[in-house]
Amino acid sequence: MLYDGEEFMGMNVYVARQPILNCNKKVLAYEMLYRYSAENVFKEGMDGTTATKNLIHDLIMNFGFDHITNHKTAFINFTGAVLLTDIPFLLEPEKVKIELLEDIIYTDELVERVLFLKEKGYSFAIDDYIGQHIPEKVLDAVDTIKVDFMLTTPEKKIQIAKRFKDKKILLAEKVETEEDFAFACKHGYTMFQGYLFSKPVIHFRPANDVSMATYSRLMREFRRKSVDFDVLTKIIEKDMNASYHLIQRANTLQYFRRNRMPNLKTALLMMGVDEVQRWIMVLLLKSYADQKTESAIFLALVRAVFMEHLIQIIDRRADEKQAYMVGLFSMIDDSSKKVLQEMAGKNSDFSHIQDIFDGKGGFMSELLDFVIHYEKNQDVAEEEKIQEFLDKYHLKADEVAYLYVSSVSYSDIALEA
Repeated sequence: MLYDGEEFMGMNVYVARQPILNCNKKVLAYEMLYRYSAENVFKEGMDGTTATKNLIHDLIMNFGFDHITNHKTAFINFTGAVLLTDIPFLLEPEKVKIELLEDIIYTDELVERVLFLKEKGYSFAIDDYIGQHIPEKVLDAVDTIKVDFMLTTPEKKIQIAKRFKDKKILLAEKVETEEDFAFACKHGYTMFQGYLFSKPVIHFRPANDVSMATYSRLMREFRRKSVDFDVLTKIIEKDMNASYHLIQRANTLQYFRRNRMPNLKTALLMMGVDEVQRWIMVLLLKSYADQKTESAIFLALVRAVFMEHLIQIIDRRADEKQAYMVGLFSMIDDSSKKVLQEMAGKNSDFSHIQDIFDGKGGFMSELLDFVIHYEKNQDVAEEEKIQEFLDKYHLKADEVAYLYVSSVSYSDIALEA
């Protein structure tokens, strides 16, 4: 592993791009699809929310949005969960068409969210439409309806066209034959997508991770008695990816105030020294963790925050930072732990961290063991170990339970960035 002056070489990232054309077969837009590998299929088992988050990150960070879309509109699938976050605001309204997936359940909250985004200039398409019920308020908000030509009969295609062709843009998707194309043109469909024109074409780039040199410089700055925000700003602004992640973090639900951060320094000041240091540690963890282990990253962050909370109520606040780091890095492999410790150099927060992981770190090892038992808490043996720790440090079970739930909630928000 290369670090401190060398770029960290991550894996490739992939997207697939399928053209959307008019009756003259001129490309008007592209549907952008998340891909996990060079195999041009959706990753089995991945939920749509995660796929959309990853896709938008990669489009902006790794490919360059305008470059990969050739300055044309990007159709992007959105789940209801993503719509309710601030992720849409990462995209410029005039450059994207939000596709509302066919399995969305339209709660009152979600309908209002669609209307709010419409007011902000975003446009919508109904995906895979076959005539299913869509709330009238949502239908009024969308301007494009994508009709699934594989799952609708000729009669249904005509029925949908008669209902919407004078009100909406009709897009025939999954068009595979010239006969389907001619039929669609004849009956008022004006946009087309399908294997007749092109399968999704995969594109890849090396992942743009924050450089290890940036991590090292930031770590050195945090070892100073007084952190200089001007220095932090200069370090981060030299790394495009770090800059992007910082603004994204500052704009998560915990900080978002409907206004973009005017500059990096303001974002840093808004977060504060402790929160910035946490953000850096989370990014560092992501760099060392395999992309398949998203759930492990989440659990690691929950551990870190939970351990920090426990340290506070046990009244050992001097150990807060070390507790956080122990929890955060407890899920990664031993070789990565050693690299992190070496990179941190003489940082006292990392001292003896390997002993802690090996169970030789006294109180801190005991604390980590307790947290792991608390996570499991599925049988009597675990309950006994948990109660022993609670009794030893005079902790109330309900207070500890509240701290754990708070840690989960915090981690949920933090990992949105």
